[in-house]
Order: sequence, then structure tokens, then C-alpha cells
Amino acid sequence: MTTPFSTPHVPILRVDFNNDDDNDVIRALRKRASDPERLHVGQAIRLEDGEGNACLGHVVKLSDTSVWVKALYSTWIDATPVTITQDLDAELLRQIRFTTDSDTSTSVEIASVA
Repeated sequence: MTTPFSTPHVPILRVDFNNDDDNDVIRALRKRASDPERLHVGQAIRLEDGEGNACLGHVVKLSDTSVWVKALYSTWIDATPVTITQDLDAELLRQIRFTTDSDTSTSVEIASVA
């Protein structure tokens, strides 16, 4: 069975999933698409954020600079978790900063690794 998402080339659009509206529509800059000039209303598209989360969607509106996409959250793919497989020395541990964005999300930033 062929679906709109089984085409050989589905463009990718970088988005912030926190900016969706009540109808699951996300507005993003058109230039953040892998192929911004070829976007058209009704087109299937893969939405990705900076953390590696992704889902499919379809374009519902276009302007010269923006694209509005209906996110299909039933196709959600979580980011791949990072696993540390070696012991961390004390100096590296001092360079790690943990930040909590919400009750369920924690980010880890390593200042530098030589």
C-alpha cells in the first residue's frame, strides 16, 4: 500500500514542536526546509527538532517566508537517548552542566572536551 509518506523523497523541516497551535499546526521559516522552493500545499513532510524528535506532517499553508504544517503526532519518534559508556573523570564532571526545562526534561551540556 502506498501512502503520502512512502515517497522516495520526503523533505525535512526543522521546527519547534512547542510552537504548535490547538489544531497541531506548526509555523516555521520556509528556509528551514531541506528543499524550500519545492514545497506545496498538501505535501508530506518530515518534521524534526534540534533534539532529534520527529514526526510526519503535511503542508497546509505557504507564504514567501513561512510554512504551516499539520503535525501528525501519531507518527512521533522520540530522540535517541545518549548513553555514556565510559567512566567520567572528576575534571570532566566539573564541566558538565545539568539544566531542567520542565518536570520531565533534563538537558546535559559539556563545556568542552579535549
